[in-house]
Amino acid sequence: TSYVRVINKTQTTGASRSSLGVSRQPGTNDIVVSGTISPQDGQKRFLLTVHAPGLFGGTLLKEALTSKGIVVHGNAGIVNDGQKAPRNDELLLVSHVSPPLSTIINHVNKASHNLSAELLFRTLGAVHYGKGTSPNGTRVMLETLERAGVVVEEVTIRDGSGLSRLSMVTPFQMVSLLEFMYHHPAFIYFYNSLPVAGVDGTLSLRMVGTCAEGNVWAKTGFSTHTESLSGY
Repeated sequence: TSYVRVINKTQTTGASRSSLGVSRQPGTNDIVVSGTISPQDGQKRFLLTVHAPGLFGGTLLKEALTSKGIVVHGNAGIVNDGQKAPRNDELLLVSHVSPPLSTIINHVNKASHNLSAELLFRTLGAVHYGKGTSPNGTRVMLETLERAGVVVEEVTIRDGSGLSRLSMVTPFQMVSLLEFMYHHPAFIYFYNSLPVAGVDGTLSLRMVGTCAEGNVWAKTGFSTHTESLSGY
């Protein structure tokens, strides 16, 4: 794709194995490949983020259409919040509605999918306060936690995925939330979204062969040197 530019700084070496590093320059789509590569080594695969992923998707769509002989006029673009209605000269070809939250939450919790969690967090801000920002998402979460009986003064929220070191919660407040959800009308959807020890999700390989297998339903939490479980 023309959306990214690959800058190759690798050197061929006589070593039996490659030692490659791949990075993207912040704010750009310049991908730098550096290190050494061995003629004897096999194919390598790296996963990277892109800058402005919405425009990336539009560019790939245009390139795919063009490759099939379909003429596309103009450049790929994205629709911003303030430009939701098509212009008079535009025709809506297709729209997509996401699955229901009961399905999405299953993907978020079973796979511990951080991007989806972050997007849900920002969607809360957009639905309740008009704009999908981190402060608005935090506001909705704190208001909800307060209704759940959680002492919000003992909770710090900086993101939706929990990857931020500044997002903190005490064990007692986590238990308070789990108890609140146990009596919630949507509990069954929440419960079924949790990984099961020795069965699926992020707990598929944990507690196998113990009395916890098949009985512990819990969400994993992980950062460097720290690992935790919260559930039932």
